Amino acid sequence: MLRVAESLPPYSGAKEVLVLGAGFSKAISSVFPSTDELGTRAVERSGRPHIFKNADREFKNGNFESWLSRIAEPQPHLSEKENSANYALFVEMKELIVEILSECEWTACTSAPPDWLFELLAILHFRRASVVTFNYDNLVEIGVAKRLRSTDNNCRHPRRYAAGSDGNFCV
Repeated sequence: MLRVAESLPPYSGAKEVLVLGAGFSKAISSVFPSTDELGTRAVERSGRPHIFKNADREFKNGNFESWLSRIAEPQPHLSEKENSANYALFVEMKELIVEILSECEWTACTSAPPDWLFELLAILHFRRASVVTFNYDNLVEIGVAKRLRSTDNNCRHPRRYAAGSDGNFCV
């Protein structure tokens, strides 16, 4: 266990829950985009610049999430044809989001994690905290798997991640 986790008071039995959002992934690796940055990248990859309603050609102030939600569901003021076109666009954006986030995850996983990550994971394990994440990446799971593999060679984990000899997050 790491030094901070060893200095914690004994576990009291109280249930602690930590909720993680997208900012957590960005804190682990700067390669992860904000929601609006993700939307802008997806639209740029789609080759459909007409999607942007503003002259800046980017999503701002949470507009990507709102826009994506709107095209995912039929809108009562639109025709069946328009709603179908919107849904097809939603499916395309969803696939591009998966592609972009997978690339970000791979980049993050082939780089050394921040020093504080394994310390935080050790504290959460020591405190038996529940962790709820709304992220689409697996950085927390990968970190746990790497940490467990470095301390327990008999660890069984549903995903097969291994620590690289060069100290990288996973290989």
